[in-house]
Amino acid sequence: MPERRVFSIPLSNPAANTLADYLIETYGERLPQVLVLVPLARAQRTLREALLTRGGGDAMLLPRIEALGNIDVEAWMPGSLYNSSEAVLPPAISSARRVMLLANLIFDLHGTETKWPANMEQAMFLAQALTGLMDDLARYGVPLAALEQLVGEDFADHWQISLDFLGRILEDWPKLLAEIGVMEPVARHDAMTRRLAAHWREHPPGFPVIAAGTTGSIPATAELLEVIAGLPEGGVILHGLDKTLDDRAWDQISATHPQYIIKELLERIGVARHQVTMI
Repeated sequence: MPERRVFSIPLSNPAANTLADYLIETYGERLPQVLVLVPLARAQRTLREALLTRGGGDAMLLPRIEALGNIDVEAWMPGSLYNSSEAVLPPAISSARRVMLLANLIFDLHGTETKWPANMEQAMFLAQALTGLMDDLARYGVPLAALEQLVGEDFADHWQISLDFLGRILEDWPKLLAEIGVMEPVARHDAMTRRLAAHWREHPPGFPVIAAGTTGSIPATAELLEVIAGLPEGGVILHGLDKTLDDRAWDQISATHPQYIIKELLERIGVARHQVTMI
């Protein structure tokens, strides 16, 4: 097993400034070769600003900074992976088309039976709300059956009606997408992220890759972080790992503890807490 490299920025330190200092000190003139993956576009902008501030206003070449949620996966894999029919994934459905098709499906399945939604405007309102739920289910790999555990017994009958309706929607929706040759955006992004992880595992990139500020709560992202931590020039940088907890308290951390997600990620990567380097 390759050496896993995991770092953490103390919670008391500003994440972007500390990360900027680390990148400049570690890579120096190689900084433009580095790929830095951060959680969101906002973190992307903040890190870029922190790096420019450290340049004192002088022109400087920055690392390539991408947000994991919008990472251009195809850019980091050779085109040969897309030349065969087995490798090509259908395109992601556009937001507008997705809402319209889902609204039609909702109206056909629900409105004709209950007279609500009474019109397409109401159906589109439901569709927009439902896309968020569908994205979360796909993003975190939550099966529909798990939703039954989220509502108390007092609401069981009402919830069962909603759950049955939702089940019919989620059963028919993939068939409709397959018919028109598109994929859900989250599902496609997750599939591409896993492909990138598999590709880098077998063919490590010839440049440094740093993933910073994400805890891998999304399964596909966690898989990619595990690979990045083991790359010859890779590293995962956390923010706020608590090294003051004694080992017994750390071992007993439950899902409600703020350190739980970090603990889960470290276990997946295969790095003990004492092996994490503070920067």
